[in-house]
Amino acid sequence: MMRPLRNDRGIALFLVLWILMLLSVIVGEFCYAMRTEVNIARNFKEEAQSYYIAKAGVTIGINELLRHLAQPAVVVSVAGPGEAPPEDRWRINRAMPDFSYGGGFFRIRLEDEGGKVNINRAGPGLLRAMLTGFDLSDAEKDIIVDSIQDWRDGDDFHRMNGAEEAYYQALTEPYHAKNGDFSSPEELMRVRGVTAQIFHGGLREMITVHPGSPRMPIGGTSRAPAPFNYNQINVNAAPAVLLESLPGMTRELADAVIAGRETTPLRSYGDLISVLGPDAYGAASPYLAVQDSPVYAVTAVGYPSAEGELPGGGLHRGVRAIIEITSGPGRKYRILQWVDNLGVFQGGPRAAQHRAIHERPEGTPQAGLRRRN
Repeated sequence: MMRPLRNDRGIALFLVLWILMLLSVIVGEFCYAMRTEVNIARNFKEEAQSYYIAKAGVTIGINELLRHLAQPAVVVSVAGPGEAPPEDRWRINRAMPDFSYGGGFFRIRLEDEGGKVNINRAGPGLLRAMLTGFDLSDAEKDIIVDSIQDWRDGDDFHRMNGAEEAYYQALTEPYHAKNGDFSSPEELMRVRGVTAQIFHGGLREMITVHPGSPRMPIGGTSRAPAPFNYNQINVNAAPAVLLESLPGMTRELADAVIAGRETTPLRSYGDLISVLGPDAYGAASPYLAVQDSPVYAVTAVGYPSAEGELPGGGLHRGVRAIIEITSGPGRKYRILQWVDNLGVFQGGPRAAQHRAIHERPEGTPQAGLRRRN
């Protein structure tokens, strides 16, 4: 027969160990919660810092763009104390170095929107030319071109291959025809014939909607340059995918144009002939211009740390402003669109070359596009 225990000191020790374990769990959970709160606070602070650095970058970029257009020879640096100024002045449509600001740095790109097809202003010739690289029949291209013109005009009379209110109201999920300017590039997917595959497969990179309705240059004078021809694209700003779509162009020629303009912008049709050759130039010249448009995209991405490489690209915020600049002396601007929380220039070391907004992986065709020989 077993004798009952007469000593409870073991139970007391057992209870003490359990209490210590419980306290350890509570302390560990508290430490984890505090560390999480600290990380959240730090991330919030760095995100806010990145946003305001990017916002400052856009403001500085607009100011420098106005200076550059008014006095192209002026060199202005925003390098931090003790830093060497950039080797070249602020450049339009080309890569630029990083600029230190507010304890971090920003990356910026100034782009002429005239390098894209303005679907609010372009005529049928350029609209059709931008569809050349897609796997579309002539009939499908005619439908898209006519339907774009019907969407933006102010009447309900459709072109031969177009579509107006009656067509869109007869759809399974009906909606109204715009009969006005496109408000955003994404609105193009509501037009007859334009599918999501075509739009996201390369068309999105080619188009812009700024500015909208045609107008006389704001504040223009007799000394103002001629209005930009929106039936052409600025060869110094056009993305590769659009250059390749033009008659007579190949990927090799498009790459040659991009490589050449990175060093020195093409400023004459003689420059174009020297890069493209007479045959390709003769085919593509009706759609090419060397003139800048009055509309620019200023894109800046702010980083909160001035250290070298940022793991995974680091926390960053991007801001983009689409602006229209007046012609003639005393240039002014107005903001057509402002976009916060824009993600571009992802990852990489600070000293790495900027990625163009329209960059595509080398050797990789865009989905929805066919590669021409």
